Amino acid sequence: MNDFLDLKVGGRTKSVTVLEIKQVPNLGYHNKIQFICDSEEGHTFVIDEALTRDSKGLLICKGCWHTQDLHGGLNKDSAVAKILNYYKKQTLRELIGVKIKAYPKQNNYLAIVGCDFDEEKEIRW
Repeated sequence: MNDFLDLKVGGRTKSVTVLEIKQVPNLGYHNKIQFICDSEEGHTFVIDEALTRDSKGLLICKGCWHTQDLHGGLNKDSAVAKILNYYKKQTLRELIGVKIKAYPKQNNYLAIVGCDFDEEKEIRW
């Protein structure tokens, strides 16, 4: 065990395990996808947003909406598709039981990390 005197300042990224993934109906829009996750400290979180990159490469926080393309697959530009690609999974079912990263937004609610980023240079909140 590390001596507390030797601890260095760390980042804000948390490791969480996906326990369940639910689809929540949303009137007038696409359904929201919620990830129910457990932290290493034993806390349970419901996460429905992701940190990803937009078409210009800028870091953004985006909602996890269930949007499909013309062929019935997940829209490739959606936050959910970007999460799957980042963790090298084909389906949401494959994420259940997997450790993923989460990062606190401005209001301290967690967002799933769906891309690599430099916390010190790119996070402005």
